[in-house]
Amino acid sequence: MTVRRFLWSRIVFYSQNENNNKTGETMTYRMYRQMNSGLELGFYVETTGQLSEPELKKLQWLIAETFEPEMTDFDPHINSSEVVEIGPRLSIETPFSSNAVSICHPMGLRQITRIERTHRHKIGINMPAEYVMKRHFDRMTEDIHVGGIKSFDIGTVPEHVHMIDLIGCGKTALEEMNTTLGLGMDSQDLEYYLNIFVNKLKRNPTDVELFQLGNANSEHSRHWYFKGQIVIDGIKMEKTLMEIVQKPLESSQNESRLNLHPRLGNSPNVSLVAFKDNAGVIKGFSTRLILPVTPGKPSEMCISERVIHITCTAETHNHPTFVAPFPGAQTGAGGR
Repeated sequence: MTVRRFLWSRIVFYSQNENNNKTGETMTYRMYRQMNSGLELGFYVETTGQLSEPELKKLQWLIAETFEPEMTDFDPHINSSEVVEIGPRLSIETPFSSNAVSICHPMGLRQITRIERTHRHKIGINMPAEYVMKRHFDRMTEDIHVGGIKSFDIGTVPEHVHMIDLIGCGKTALEEMNTTLGLGMDSQDLEYYLNIFVNKLKRNPTDVELFQLGNANSEHSRHWYFKGQIVIDGIKMEKTLMEIVQKPLESSQNESRLNLHPRLGNSPNVSLVAFKDNAGVIKGFSTRLILPVTPGKPSEMCISERVIHITCTAETHNHPTFVAPFPGAQTGAGGR
């Protein structure tokens, strides 16, 4: 094996700041793993420099299938003229890539910054491209990569930051940005931020600042409705929605202290973590686990009796997203 067998492309990025010029160079390596006669996986690896031959062998070992390493090579198994190659959109890094890179770095492959995977389908008389596209291509999250992924640079240029003239145009300018950027500000919000920028800070905001304020003020970020004072028909309610939701837990804790449920033991309240970030925890059970004798380094394994508690989470935005299209926007324990 020699370094020359790797297909790689060289891309140079330039960025300039007030103090100096910096040039960053990336290289893209390709590797292919055959799954069967009609399908192979393409692995495209972005690095900040050329990998040594020992590093390339280590990378090949990582990508290769454990029991069939001979099925992974640096040259494709399917001719490029007979293939439809489907892979992720390159505008964001996929969860697969972030996980793969996090594995590479402890192995000493710290030059690797991204690894994306494609699936290459062989086409022919019995397997036309139209059939492959209809069955395997998700146009919302994937692209067709003719000739494979040559570069992760998609040529996206950040938009310029714009100043919004609140001092000159007043509330009208803020209302226009509220509609254009979808900030979700109500009349009180508009008056509040107009006063902050015009009268207190005495400057105009940027569109970036306004967009960030819109995000920070969202119901998901602040839970205004859950924690805010509720007024119905002019009458202030005694409790917020959050306090109402927390009432069962509070009652359970009180009953536990008073020992109102002796048949359930001294602690009918099995909630260990509640109303905290990401996930709640309820009391679990004792079970046997296979654990390393010396965690943190290679060691023999042993069977150990441990109490394992149960994590529970309910998401407020568990719809499919570009980042996690199939399981939904995972957060908390075991998610992204």
